Amino acid sequence: MATAQRVAVSGRTNRLLTKMIDAKAGPPGGDILSRLATLRADGELITAQAVGIASLILVAGLETDGGRAVLPDDALSAQGREPTLPDE
Repeated sequence: MATAQRVAVSGRTNRLLTKMIDAKAGPPGGDILSRLATLRADGELITAQAVGIASLILVAGLETDGGRAVLPDDALSAQGREPTLPDE
């Protein structure tokens, strides 16, 4: 993958993770994104830190399962759209 593609994918991933953390800002659940949203709301993390932690957890999970849980990126890019949250 070319550097420009990596930068684009990283940006899309960060935007998606930001949206996911924002969606957890309501009543907190028992998941890690809810915890990150709570820490951000309490001023203990800024958005960039929360997204960075979520990104590291995502990458660690991909490394752990060998990337088997990843959807093919070309399925979304063929449609010319980014991944979205279900309620969008």
